[in-house]
Amino acid sequence: MGRHEDAEERYKKALEMNPGNPFIRERLGRVLILERKIDQAVDQYEELKRFAQGNLDFRMKLGLLYLDRDRHDDAINEFLFVLAAQPENSQVRFFLGTAYEEKGMFPESEREFRAIPESSPLYRDAMLHIAMSLGRRKRIGEAIEVTRKLREKFPEEVPLMIFLGTQLEEAKRYPEALGILTEAVEKDPKNASARFSLGVIHDKMAVNVLISSPLHRTQSLTGPALAPDPCTGAGSTLLTALLFLYKSFKVGFAAVRHRTSTSSRTYPGA
Repeated sequence: MGRHEDAEERYKKALEMNPGNPFIRERLGRVLILERKIDQAVDQYEELKRFAQGNLDFRMKLGLLYLDRDRHDDAINEFLFVLAAQPENSQVRFFLGTAYEEKGMFPESEREFRAIPESSPLYRDAMLHIAMSLGRRKRIGEAIEVTRKLREKFPEEVPLMIFLGTQLEEAKRYPEALGILTEAVEKDPKNASARFSLGVIHDKMAVNVLISSPLHRTQSLTGPALAPDPCTGAGSTLLTALLFLYKSFKVGFAAVRHRTSTSSRTYPGA
């Protein structure tokens, strides 16, 4: 039996002898969180809420557990309870904004994120939440402005440059994206994401130049630029090759974005 499992058994036995002891129940809840037995941990913290209704630490942890289980309404209620007692608590406000965002209540989430002061360690992440939310709702111009202002506060942060570059790419503002991603590579030449993103921009700009050229427009009217492929009979043009290369990059970059954006929630004090 592992260390956490052993502790779980000891706390459960102690709780059987003294079920009204909030200290034992809270310690059991912490162990269950560490074991990722979240549903069981929720049960313990809900019991703690009955015994100690006004304990802000218990209510905060219960809110985080609800958020982990996508019980957004319950999470929002817990965070609002804590925030009413601690209106300057940026951590509570951040998680409240996250719960609103995941529930699709975007004006409410943006309100909470914007209320986090610049002096807070969570300010950067709060602004990134706003930028990503705006981007998902196709308000890419507003998203870019949020990220640009954030970059003014953190001018040397390469991941922020990459993020701004990808937003500019999505908005098809390729020259601006090229500038910011070139700067990112210059600051961190070994950053694979920066170099990859810069390569994507170069390829997209090459495709745009090819499409807009008089030669391409003429070829579009007269047929393939090169002789048909002897194996497939299809016309083989440089444009086709470039588009295939760009699509391959796009798929690969989407995977990189997904890997770098995933993170696990932590529970304070667990």
